[in-house]
Amino acid sequence: MKKEIMLKEEEIRLKLEQNFFWKGVYILRCLSDNNEYIQINRILKTDKDGVIYIGSSSYIPHRIVQLKVSILEAYKNPSNYNKSRLFKHTCGKKFLNSAVREIIKFEKLSVEIISSEENAHTDSHYILENEKLLHYENEFGEPPPFNQGSRF
Repeated sequence: MKKEIMLKEEEIRLKLEQNFFWKGVYILRCLSDNNEYIQINRILKTDKDGVIYIGSSSYIPHRIVQLKVSILEAYKNPSNYNKSRLFKHTCGKKFLNSAVREIIKFEKLSVEIISSEENAHTDSHYILENEKLLHYENEFGEPPPFNQGSRF
């Protein structure tokens, strides 16, 4: 099952718990002002789908809330971001850069969720995440901008 939701959604955890299985892959994208995916120049070609991060979780609703809270904290209070005791998602600190916040607006962030629940007792979400990352790197020559390292 595949679904896309805006990160700014109120009650996002409840909506995710009602509509998704626990395990899966999530793809963070950014929309432009005219609600099309932003285009991101990569080494081999332009990513027209605006992918900025690919991740996975054994409990998608919780991980997406962590992502949202971490990014929001970077937007609202960047000077105190590292002092906070809140769990930080990898993407959050990328938004401490004011130039990133100028280009990538929080209210334009969307998350595509791909459930991997059909193999509930395996690490299918990690396998699917690695497949998505390898495909991205093969197509664009590098990982998505907010993923930390190459899978090659």
